[in-house]
Amino acid sequence: MEMKLTFLNAGDAFAFEQGHNSALLEFDNTNLVIDFPATNRAALRKLGMDLGDVENVFITHLHEDHINGIQQFAYFNKFVTGRKPNLYIAEDLVDGLWETVRQGLLYGVGALHTIEDYFVVKTLKQEQGFVIDDIEFGIVKTKHFEGMSSYGLLAKKYFYFSGDSLVDYDFLTKIHPSVQTIFHDVHLKDINIPVHASVKDIKKLPQEIQEKIFIMHYHDEYVDKEKRERFEKEKNVQIAYALQQFVF
Repeated sequence: MEMKLTFLNAGDAFAFEQGHNSALLEFDNTNLVIDFPATNRAALRKLGMDLGDVENVFITHLHEDHINGIQQFAYFNKFVTGRKPNLYIAEDLVDGLWETVRQGLLYGVGALHTIEDYFVVKTLKQEQGFVIDDIEFGIVKTKHFEGMSSYGLLAKKYFYFSGDSLVDYDFLTKIHPSVQTIFHDVHLKDINIPVHASVKDIKKLPQEIQEKIFIMHYHDEYVDKEKRERFEKEKNVQIAYALQQFVF
């Protein structure tokens, strides 16, 4: 069975030249998008797709650069395609997501709406998995902002996608033998940012783990291919970029 992961964009919260970090997974019979920023639509159209072609969504956490496209996505499918995409989301994020988009989605034609009027909500308990097209996924609690729930996505035998996260050395050491690739949030700036991993952080990992890591969620300076490749060579790292594809 083949699975393809395409970065729709790889930018951080303040990215302008590139869109916010998100990835499209394509399976034999369906697809899944990790997070849904508003910049996703332009990226999908570059791939010959649109909002109505996305069948499943997974939300890592509730910062606006990861969910600010949810309202448009919900409305498009309700009024254009007439269908409900599946929304995979940790149980402690559901109420917060609805509160964030509620004022835009509450008022329907002739009735008040709930999140279930727009999505088939697949609520996930911590450490609970789900299956799409015979591929098993698990959600992984991550460390981002203190007191804020955030999750990574583990596709067993294939990859780990950290979402916004500090480096969890014990977890990465544990899972790296069973995955081919690790997509990890790394900010690339030469300053301390206490809620995102740094290059110095990932350099503390064993070399065999570092070799599996592709950096994502970074600022616009490295949209430039020449700068990005020079940084990769100088730091001995790998950086994901918009529309880059990985086949598993």
